[in-house]
Amino acid sequence: MPEFRNEADKIYRCLFEKTVPDDVAERYSQVIERIERIYPDDVRDVRKCIEQCKDLEALEIYARHTGKLPLLSAKFKIMVFLAETLPENYGQYINERDRVFLAYILLGTSVIRTAFKFIRGAIAIRVLRQ
Repeated sequence: MPEFRNEADKIYRCLFEKTVPDDVAERYSQVIERIERIYPDDVRDVRKCIEQCKDLEALEIYARHTGKLPLLSAKFKIMVFLAETLPENYGQYINERDRVFLAYILLGTSVIRTAFKFIRGAIAIRVLRQ
């Protein structure tokens, strides 16, 4: 488990800007051991990316949309699924406010942010592969 603890923390911080809870890190480690067997060719590259990349979110967005590094996308999906189970993350997943105008603004900024992150991810993957 200690092998994946740092990785779990980096991905969780990227998504939620806080330290990964112990139970989530433990469940993440259990699942990741199995997932890495599905993508054996990506393991070394993804570990390098997680260690060295400063903007993991950008790299994951690029990887997901291009089909490159499917293991990285799988690791993010697993963390999202595990984090969903925590009550403290409820606000990240559910919006109970009825503000249509604000919703459109947030949607527009999210589209722009995603495009920006995609470009940053493309640059990051080129730098990491050199």
